[in-house]
Order: sequence, then C-alpha cells, then structure tokens
Amino acid sequence: MPSPAAHIDRSTRHERWMAWLFRATGGVETMAFVAVVLPFEWMAASHEWIGLGELADEPVVRYLIRSVSFFYGVHGVLMWLVSMNVRRFRPLVVFIGLTYVIASPVIGWITVREGMPWWWTLGEAGSLAAVGLVTLVLLRGVPRVGVVPRG
Repeated sequence: MPSPAAHIDRSTRHERWMAWLFRATGGVETMAFVAVVLPFEWMAASHEWIGLGELADEPVVRYLIRSVSFFYGVHGVLMWLVSMNVRRFRPLVVFIGLTYVIASPVIGWITVREGMPWWWTLGEAGSLAAVGLVTLVLLRGVPRVGVVPRG
C-alpha cells in the first residue's frame, strides 16, 4: 500500500506539470495581444504570405481580428493566474480542460468549413485537444482543496 507521502509527491508532481502546461499555453495565448495594436498592413501581408489571399480591409474584419486577439490574450493571462494554484482553482481547471476538449472539434469544423489550410486545422484543433486531454489526465492526480490524502 503506498504511503501518504507517495500520494503527496504524486499530486505535487501533477500540479507542477499542470502549472507548466497552463503557463506554456498562457504564454502562447498572451502573444495575441500584439495583434490588437499591429498595423493592419502587416496583418494583410502575413495573411497573403501564408497563402490565404488578400485580407479584406473592412471594419468588421479589423474589429474581429483585434477583439478576438484581445480575448485570446486575456485568456492567456487567466491561464497564468490559474497556474499559480491549480489545486485551489480545481473547479476552474475542470472547466478549462472540458472546454478545450469540446472546442477542439468545434474549431476543427469551423476551420475546415471556412477553407483554412490543413496545417491550421491540425495545429489549432490538435493543440486544443492535447491541452484539454492532458489537463483532465493530470487533474486526476490533483486533490481537491481540503481533502487529506489517505494512506
């Protein structure tokens, strides 16, 4: 029978891995803040460079790019905050893990429907699925707040 110390070591290890996963994910997402202030000409040039053709210079397009980028960045900051104490924020971690898993096929469907390149679909839907599934697997080893591990 494993000792209580072994359980604590395992749960601490799971918490550390989850914290690093959330920090890495959050770090990538916070880079989206750049697009909030990026000159539109640079966005249009990038759009063409990756093979998506001419980017429509319309108010709704500019608005969506900047507002979605802002919220990606905010979500990245949230991931960093949750990473500071995944045990305390366990209910939110469950929500984040499930949301990523559910978002994967939805985003995959959207990218395919809208004609995005295969590598975009694989990168976006695949990373969402991976982060969500790894979060839920690691979560199994993170005790709830106030729960004392049994020996």
